[in-house]
Amino acid sequence: QGARTPNELLRTEGVETDLVVHGWELDPRIAARLGSVLERRRPHVVHTHLPLADVHGSAAAILRDVPVVSTRYAVEASSLSVPLRHAQRAATAVQDHVIADSQLAAAGLEKEGVAASRVSLVRPGFDPSAMDGARRWPVRAEWGAGPDDLLIGSVTELVEEQDLTS
Repeated sequence: QGARTPNELLRTEGVETDLVVHGWELDPRIAARLGSVLERRRPHVVHTHLPLADVHGSAAAILRDVPVVSTRYAVEASSLSVPLRHAQRAATAVQDHVIADSQLAAAGLEKEGVAASRVSLVRPGFDPSAMDGARRWPVRAEWGAGPDDLLIGSVTELVEEQDLTS
């Protein structure tokens, strides 16, 4: 069959998706397209990840009075263009809450002037030993998942900047 997009794979599993295509980096039409999706879906909260989603998703949500939570990563800032970096800071200023993936990301948010009360530190990953055979079912029960519940995991790149040792 060949490679399929994440959007196509989710749909084959019965997950409804909305694909919003973008052209150039800071395009106000993206927020308008996302706004249409928000008006139709009527979410209780918008949770963004990564700079483009922060900028466009926050704009669309705020214009529709939907609370916004963003997850910020320590490794993302160094690769951003100057305009996108400034746009992300502006978006962060109006978001309701920000999740930092590491102490480094939290320190960066503090440096940007984000109040500590608006930041939570949530480190990525989990203890892989929790999923070995003997511990699988007790862990699922601890998480509130029954034997037939679908759990969706996350695969991530572990990099030194995430400070996963502390």
